[in-house]
Amino acid sequence: MKKILTILGAVSLTTMSVTSTVACQSNGGNWDDIPLKPPLVPFEVKGFAGLDFSHVNAQNKEQTLWNLIFKEIKGIFDRSQWNFDDLQQEVIRNDVDITNTKIDFYRNGTYSVKLFVDEDNVITIAKQVTTSNHIADKIRTTDLKNIHDTRPKTILIATIFKNTDIIMELDKFGEFFLGEQTPEGWNRQIYEDDDVVKGKILINKTNQTITIDTQKSEWNEDVDKPEKQYYGTVILTYDLKPINEPSEPNILKTEQDDLGDVPKPTMLQVFMKFITKNLPLINNLEYLSEFLNDVYLIITPTEDEKKYKAEFTAFKESRKKSRFFLGSVVVTFKSN
Repeated sequence: MKKILTILGAVSLTTMSVTSTVACQSNGGNWDDIPLKPPLVPFEVKGFAGLDFSHVNAQNKEQTLWNLIFKEIKGIFDRSQWNFDDLQQEVIRNDVDITNTKIDFYRNGTYSVKLFVDEDNVITIAKQVTTSNHIADKIRTTDLKNIHDTRPKTILIATIFKNTDIIMELDKFGEFFLGEQTPEGWNRQIYEDDDVVKGKILINKTNQTITIDTQKSEWNEDVDKPEKQYYGTVILTYDLKPINEPSEPNILKTEQDDLGDVPKPTMLQVFMKFITKNLPLINNLEYLSEFLNDVYLIITPTEDEKKYKAEFTAFKESRKKSRFFLGSVVVTFKSN
C-alpha cells in the first residue's frame, strides 16, 4: 500500500546515480581471489593511421549509440584511405554476443562494440544505454497478477503499478494507451469489446495474455524520433479476478475541495491527485480501476490562469450506469 501511495502521490521525481565501490580489507588473502571483471574502456582506438578521433565522446548522454557509430565515427572515415563499410563488427549487450542478430542500438543495456579491420586497427566502444523507448524496456514486469476486468484503463493502471518507472512519463504512457486526454476520448465507460485503442491492446482471454503493440517494430533513423516515441511489442499476462460490486454505490464526495498543486492539468494527473486525497471513497484503492472507468472528468480553467476546476461525475446512463459510484463532486487545483 505504501508503494502504491508513493506512486500516486508523486509530484516530482529525482533520479539518483549510485556508484558502487569494491573494497578489500587486509585479511591475508590474495587479490587474485576477488572475482572482478576488468572495467570496460569507454572509447579506445588502435591503429587507423591518419584519422583523428580526439573529439569523440562515447559517454555523452545525449549521443545515441547508433548516431555515435554510424554518423560521428563513420563521418571520420569519409574521404580517407579507410572504408568504414569494410569494418567488421562485434557487439555484446549485457554480456551476450548479439553480433549475428539484427541489432537495435537503442535498447537499454551495457554495450561493448568492436569495429575492426584486423588486430592492428581496432575501435572499441563501451556505452550504457538507459533511454530506450522500446515498449519491452518500459514494461519490464509483464505479469499484471490479478485484475478486475480487461478494459484499457484497468490494464493501464495495473501496468503502471507493476512498472513504477513509468510514472515519470505518466501522461505520455496514458496517451499511448487511450489517445489524447480529451473528454471525448476519455470520458466514457470503455467496454472490453470496444475498438478504441486502434489495435494497440490485443487481448487473448483464452490464455489470459495481453499484447501491447505499438505498431512500429523498428526505427528509420532519418524519419523517426526514438527518444520520443514508443516502439516494439511486449506480451503481458494476467489473472482475471472480477470484483463484487458494493450493496450501494459510493456517493462521490471529498473532504478536501482543493487538491493543491498538480504537475499538469491533464485528466490522468488530476485523477491520480484526487485518488490520493480520497482513498476511503475508492475503498482504499480496491475500486481504483472502477473509479477510472466509471467516472467522467471535466477540467475547466478559471479566471486565475493557474487555477482550474475539476468536476467528477459517475456514469448514470442506463446502459453505462456505474454500479460502484453515484453523483458528482467539484474540486479545484493549481497547475503551472
